[in-house]
Amino acid sequence: MEGEPAVAVTSAGTWFGYNDDQGCLLNPLATYHLTGVQLIPAGGGSPKYVTFTPPTGGYLSGDPALAPDPQEPGSVLLATLEDTAQGPGLAVYSVSPSLRVTKLPTPSIGKSPSDDKEFIASDQGQHSPWSGRT
Repeated sequence: MEGEPAVAVTSAGTWFGYNDDQGCLLNPLATYHLTGVQLIPAGGGSPKYVTFTPPTGGYLSGDPALAPDPQEPGSVLLATLEDTAQGPGLAVYSVSPSLRVTKLPTPSIGKSPSDDKEFIASDQGQHSPWSGRT
């Protein structure tokens, strides 16, 4: 299994994000180059899984990062690499507690990223001048 999972905690529960280049045996939806997010609900119950459909002619890769979504309580933001026919780039998704996935506008990171260590953070500080920003 691929290592380096990301973890974020929100009011909905504990979220895990990962890219699995081997096929995770613990996820019943696992496939090669799976980029997925798992939610362990705060109130208990079975884990919930979201897998991301690769873009046409490409796949998602890298070591994804998670952060609480400051615009949607309980939701997370997932940053990952997206390899398409046009070349690699950064992709950011919002995932809600109901497992709704929304691709967000993403800044350009240049023509060829040389690192698969994505990073994303959101400011949750009530007194911070940047509170609510990612």
